[in-house]
Amino acid sequence: MTKVYPLSAHFGKVRNSVVLSNKQRILETTDRVSAFDVILPFTVPEKGETLQALSLWFFQQTKHIVPNHIIGSLSKNQILVHDAQVIPVEFVMRGVLTGSLWRLYHTKGAAFVNKIYGVDLPEGLVKNCRLPQPILTPTTKARSGHDEPITTKMIFPVLVNQLNNETLAQKILDEVLRVCFELFQFGQELATARGLELVDTKFEFGMSDSKLILVDEVLTPDSSRYWLMENDNRQEPKQLSKEVLREKLVEKYGDPEQFESSFLHTKQGIDAEFARDVTISLQSRYHEMFRYFVPKDSPLQVSQKHLVTWPVPQESFQMVVDNLRLPSCILIVGNGGRDWSIFDFFAQLPEVQTVYCSPGQRLWHGSKYKECPHTSPQEIANFAAEHAVELVISGPETPLAEGLWEACHERGIPCLGPDLSGVTLETSKVICKELLRRAKAPTADSITLPWKELENSLEKNAPSLLNTALKFDGLAAGKGVVVCQNSDDLHTALLHFRANIKKWTEQTLAQKADSATKQNQQPMFLVEQMLGGDEVSVIALCNGAEYRLLPVARDYKRRNNEQKGPNTGGMGSACPVALTTKTLNQVRTIFEKTLNARIAEGKPYSGFLFAGLIIDPNTENAQVIEFNCRLGDPEAQVILPGLSRDFCVELYRTARGLPFVFPNLQGQFFEHDGLSRVFVVAASPEYPGETIARRSVVSDSTSEAVFIPSAVEKNGTTMGGRAFGYLGTGHNFADARAVAYQGIKGSYLKEENKILSPHYRTDVAEELVAFSTIANAP
Repeated sequence: MTKVYPLSAHFGKVRNSVVLSNKQRILETTDRVSAFDVILPFTVPEKGETLQALSLWFFQQTKHIVPNHIIGSLSKNQILVHDAQVIPVEFVMRGVLTGSLWRLYHTKGAAFVNKIYGVDLPEGLVKNCRLPQPILTPTTKARSGHDEPITTKMIFPVLVNQLNNETLAQKILDEVLRVCFELFQFGQELATARGLELVDTKFEFGMSDSKLILVDEVLTPDSSRYWLMENDNRQEPKQLSKEVLREKLVEKYGDPEQFESSFLHTKQGIDAEFARDVTISLQSRYHEMFRYFVPKDSPLQVSQKHLVTWPVPQESFQMVVDNLRLPSCILIVGNGGRDWSIFDFFAQLPEVQTVYCSPGQRLWHGSKYKECPHTSPQEIANFAAEHAVELVISGPETPLAEGLWEACHERGIPCLGPDLSGVTLETSKVICKELLRRAKAPTADSITLPWKELENSLEKNAPSLLNTALKFDGLAAGKGVVVCQNSDDLHTALLHFRANIKKWTEQTLAQKADSATKQNQQPMFLVEQMLGGDEVSVIALCNGAEYRLLPVARDYKRRNNEQKGPNTGGMGSACPVALTTKTLNQVRTIFEKTLNARIAEGKPYSGFLFAGLIIDPNTENAQVIEFNCRLGDPEAQVILPGLSRDFCVELYRTARGLPFVFPNLQGQFFEHDGLSRVFVVAASPEYPGETIARRSVVSDSTSEAVFIPSAVEKNGTTMGGRAFGYLGTGHNFADARAVAYQGIKGSYLKEENKILSPHYRTDVAEELVAFSTIANAP
């Protein structure tokens, strides 16, 4: 018999979910409650078992209309279901003009409702009136944040993208629309027979073996709104659903469209008396709802009627669920675009309540955002200990090179990142190259030279330096590399290194991390054979011998189009980039050899390991250009938004020195939403030369692109060359590029009375447009 084991895990607002290797899933319905897309900081006793029993009962009542994913129950709050490819649309059926639909109709009018949802409503309707006939108002199914309304016509391209078959997509759409109306009518009949009115509800569907099935829950008080029919006052109907929670929150805190939801993120925001009142009301409503529909059985009896055997040991499931917990308080070190992306990613996790940012002071928004006014590792660690921080993550490499991991470790605070020994893979090009050779990992030939010797060769335009990459040994903020293809490049390198060598050397010697420069007490350089091919950025989360891959990205380093001009910190990025099977196998071998070499030397590596690779398009062979010990900038901007909870779970365990929860996924990609993303950097016109600070960012863009304030202060002025950027997302790179460039073309820099166009590349991801699907990406 084939062994069944947990494959991945998910943490929802109300349910925990563990996917099994046999295409089944265990769903655990918890006592958690949510409102306005946020998990509230209290639970409702017995809510989980009551909701599960109702869900089981309703699934049994509706299976003659459409099959569902239920296999059976495992306990009073755990069920076994078929895993399905969920359609990313919530199908909201409405029989009454109320809630958000009424607000839209009342403020914007029937024509606007038609524009948003594609449904026709007559003029002159009043609040809470029954609609002439039920209507479908679908929305997107957002992984986090709010769902967005769409029209029925917009569902078809979503299905085509998911199924990659227009004929099947049309068949499934027709079936879904039919089923939605039949389910709603059936729900109305069930409710009416019990003296209730089904006001509205939502359905979710998935595909299993190319067949449509109903998933999640159906007609429950969490997915539906019920009113008592005996109540004649339709302006203030008695709710028999979770809607009572929203009513009480609005009553206490005001219109949800007006107040900031920060009170929902913290325990301090909801006082104990109010929480007790809400808990009692909700518990009563769930019990009352259950009695209306299942008066003769208890929730436990309903679950027992459908018992099946556990497919995995119950303790292994519980271990996975326990490891789904993520910290409520996080501290992000860094002040750039990458660090904003890390902040934004973790701030969207439902149970994360506070994200401190060090040193902050940027144009970053959100109710969870707070500043940590420190920059030194010791001060950051002290602050973290004083403010109950459960996880520290460094965006840039410098804090790690200054001993951030050690400072946090001394205080027992989990810190994601390598120790000083591990960080040498980035702080020293020479030490990194030596490790690659010991590990027998593919990399370019090179020699090591002290600065004086290299300077002398540059002055003489030595032919031996042509077709090489000259790399300063230590950290240089992404500006320590010059590629030399001709004599002009050699002269440029000479001037560039002379202008910066003193500063770079002083910084390198002052850092705690080791380097060849420190060992030799003079600036050292790596002279590396220049390789031809396509550059990609492959980042792994490493945990000793274990590692998982993040989606592959491409960084556009040179200032100008066609990879021309000086090197920069990165002018844009795109993700996910496809690798052939041969190349991907080589990538895995590179990480395995590197991690094993570290273990053999008694120095296991933990944290992000960023491999800058160059791939020969003819042979598909990959070679390592460099290693970094953190997420890339601007790669993080395109990688992080598509990642899921399994990434967060393994990251948190790595920071705590614990093994991965899913060792069976060793070397595999983390879950990813499959969308294409393109990030375009807007820099000051002088960049990478000396930049004029304190310019204002002006934008008249109407793009859907995400504005990333890489180096924008609270007052809207810039501090840094790569000032800001726009992130575009789409189902392919063409769409993602269009969104990103629409945003950047509407943005400017203002200096006193002058309006300046920022510098940006116009060819970011241009060569990737032909790739609409990513075969070997997550």
